[in-house]
Amino acid sequence: MKRAIWLLLMALVIALSLLATACAPAATPTAEVIVETVEVPVEVPVVETVEVVVTPTPVPAERPSDIVIKAMGYGGPSDVTRVTNLQEAAGRLNQQFKAEEKDTRIVLEVSEFETAGDQDGFRQRFVLASKAGRAPCIRTFTYTEIPEWVEAGYIIPLDDYIDQYPDAFGDTFDALWSAVTWKGKRYGVLQDTEVRVVFYRKDKLKELGWSDAEIEALPQEVIDGEFTLDDLVALAKESVDAGVTKWGIYHRPSRGNTFLHPYLAYEGILQNPDTGKLVLDESAALGNLEFHYNIAQVAKVTPPEITSYGWRDGIHPAVVMGDTLFWFGGTWHWAEYLRVDYGQGDWTADDMKELFGVMLYPAAEKGGKPISSSNPYVYMISSSCENPDVAFQVIAEASSPDLVVKHALESGHLAWREAALEVDAYKADEFTSSVTPYLDYTSFMPAHPNWNDYLTIWYNTLQGVELGDLTPEEALEFLKGELQATIGDELEIVP
Repeated sequence: MKRAIWLLLMALVIALSLLATACAPAATPTAEVIVETVEVPVEVPVVETVEVVVTPTPVPAERPSDIVIKAMGYGGPSDVTRVTNLQEAAGRLNQQFKAEEKDTRIVLEVSEFETAGDQDGFRQRFVLASKAGRAPCIRTFTYTEIPEWVEAGYIIPLDDYIDQYPDAFGDTFDALWSAVTWKGKRYGVLQDTEVRVVFYRKDKLKELGWSDAEIEALPQEVIDGEFTLDDLVALAKESVDAGVTKWGIYHRPSRGNTFLHPYLAYEGILQNPDTGKLVLDESAALGNLEFHYNIAQVAKVTPPEITSYGWRDGIHPAVVMGDTLFWFGGTWHWAEYLRVDYGQGDWTADDMKELFGVMLYPAAEKGGKPISSSNPYVYMISSSCENPDVAFQVIAEASSPDLVVKHALESGHLAWREAALEVDAYKADEFTSSVTPYLDYTSFMPAHPNWNDYLTIWYNTLQGVELGDLTPEEALEFLKGELQATIGDELEIVP
């Protein structure tokens, strides 16, 4: 019996031992590292190649002897020669230096060429850069800036430099020097000049029953004082009423000289030649306000909100597509419509000649003298420039007759020096030859530090008139008050 119990206990011990062994964790085996390369196909998207037109950038300065000259300019798409001519001039000088075994090289960098019509932004960027002492050496813009920038100390006088290059500037048309002169010194040299003209659609006049002879005679009728501002508005209204054109008159949407052409047509003056002060002629001013009120609110031949239109998506497409009978533009638009597609496709000079005529701005009264204005663009040199002598050397080279003509013909501007008139390409261009005589009827806007203020206030007032927010009489009082408050003693008001 005892022996049986003992055997039973031993069997139980052995069973428990076997159970413990079975439940114990197994020993961790040594892991075998297997390296295997697996190819996984990945679909890579194909990027479509798009051709982009890039303006060549000058080689950056790398040598101690390199002189960097920066330039900024303003204009429409066809005016790019205002800066590319400077690049061409620098290249010519570099070739000359190389032939003379000089180690000097000019690197001409275009820091900005504004084509979007942002005048205020273009001005502000120059002001900020000038205050920081980092403005580009060469600035290309309208001469009317000169007094303002001289008084602010942003540009330098150029008389000594001009005298060093008589071959380049000795044949400048005398009348144009006044545009760059302030307090007896010259602060710029001419880059181009032009005249403001009225474009009219020949094809639309034919739809109104005009003969070819009548259409071709219109510019001379304006010169003779037979076709006035009132006649222009009446013809514009006839076109709209007949459904020939959607509108009769388009003018620029942004601030500019042409807003004051009716003022000049009513014999208003802008500056007192004796005192140099700006002038507001109340009678002529009222005539200008009534004209703009009439075209937008009475005759309804101009969109009242036209000053909110964009140049390239509002104004130019309407002009080239024949939505308006008259367009208050400038000679440069002829070249622009040949080079920039605003929906018209590719036009030739013959296409332009067939569709458009150009004339001066009519006089206000029968027998009066027609109106135009010129806004010469000039090269100025910033007081921030470290190498003004080199910058002017580039300007002088860019003033070579062939480059003056290159810009004139490609941008629709006119030559400013006699030598350029003798270039065969200039003499052979039919449009340029036809509008050059219009310079006999042109005038220049005042050179005065407050001119930008004067023009801006006029523009704001005319906006209110065209929108119908102000009557001409209310607008005159508003105009006088704003001008007096802003310009003060530098303004003269005459009845």
